[in-house]
Amino acid sequence: MLNARRMATFHTDIQDFAETFIELQVQRHEADYNPNPATPLTRTQTMRNIRRARDATQAFLAAMPQERRRFATHLPFARRS
Repeated sequence: MLNARRMATFHTDIQDFAETFIELQVQRHEADYNPNPATPLTRTQTMRNIRRARDATQAFLAAMPQERRRFATHLPFARRS
């Protein structure tokens, strides 16, 4: 879950990257762990998702390095026991 107030402080390319990452991760988990999805992804949808991931990554990498670093410091990490 993204913190909307914190995300608003980042460039739109980084905001788009974060949103795209989350959306595609949810779809990947659905594809990996749900043996009977209500609406399985078609090849066309899968290819569109690949393009979205590529475009979001390229936009993220085009952002200023200090902006990318700042974003990385705000990522939530699960605690290891």
